[in-house]
Amino acid sequence: MQNIDFGSVGTLGANVDATGQVSVTCTPATACTVSLNGGTTGSTPTARKMSKGAETVTYGLFKDVARLQPWGDASTPGSTVPGTGDGATQT
Repeated sequence: MQNIDFGSVGTLGANVDATGQVSVTCTPATACTVSLNGGTTGSTPTARKMSKGAETVTYGLFKDVARLQPWGDASTPGSTVPGTGDGATQT
């Protein structure tokens, strides 16, 4: 997964958007599914948290720019990305 840089922001009064990429390499001719979890918070991928000491910022990971398609795990229908491996890195 590529690091996502949200830049420096003071008090958050609105969403701050940034984009990144996930790259995977799957075995040729093998079905694979890319999914994300909530990280160390144990929550959904749309409620992940960054922290610095006692300060936290909640953020979400989405498959689309409009934030309508959340990245998720196998328990959230439609939130994973299926594919078929070809042995090369796919973005």
